Amino acid sequence: MTGLGGPQWVQLHYRVANPAAGEAYVSVNDEVAYNISSLNDRAGYHDIVPVELNLREGAVNKIMFGTNAGEDTGIVLDGIEMVED
Repeated sequence: MTGLGGPQWVQLHYRVANPAAGEAYVSVNDEVAYNISSLNDRAGYHDIVPVELNLREGAVNKIMFGTNAGEDTGIVLDGIEMVED
């Protein structure tokens, strides 16, 4: 993902069948993974969740999405979208 060098808003498009069954996490450029619900309390209850992430300048950013839940939780990532000003 192309960044401007600093905090930027992105939208995580994902669905959760059972929000109470586990947590979703996001990390940028192999740094510490953040619990998405700590970045936005809408996480798990809405299909689009905006979060602010610190991105490096240029097309060098790697965003990882993961969960601590089993496959039966029904978490599906549909995409990650940059929020344009």
